[in-house]
Amino acid sequence: MADVPLAFLTPSSVDSEQRHETASRIKGVFLSEQSMILAQIQGGAQHVQACPPQNYVSKNAPQRFPLGLEAGINQQQWRSKNSSQHNQSRKAHRNGIKKPKTSRYPSLKGTDPKFRRNHRHALHGNMKALKEAKEGKRETV
Repeated sequence: MADVPLAFLTPSSVDSEQRHETASRIKGVFLSEQSMILAQIQGGAQHVQACPPQNYVSKNAPQRFPLGLEAGINQQQWRSKNSSQHNQSRKAHRNGIKKPKTSRYPSLKGTDPKFRRNHRHALHGNMKALKEAKEGKRETV
């Protein structure tokens, strides 16, 4: 056990009293410094030389990924907050859901151009007749 760095220690490889003592000394220290402190506790400088390099990855050790990547492997990635449908119904009903306004005169878009031209002149004639009837120049039927 003297040649194993702190990163590879399992709970069963160290008795609880030694683990508690080591944890209280090492709290807030980086991994490379942890192995140095553990070496001093367990037996001196020969341990430090026997330690594997810091970038060494054991074949038996579980692979760790950066936070988010590990969760994203097995789970579906969440969408951004901008696409959330939460609270949208409540927001819509605060001011009431309005019916679309119906226009009095339907759009003549897409109708026959000759009809539109004739219709425009017919309306002009109606307006002229109403104006004359108002002034008393024309008799209404």
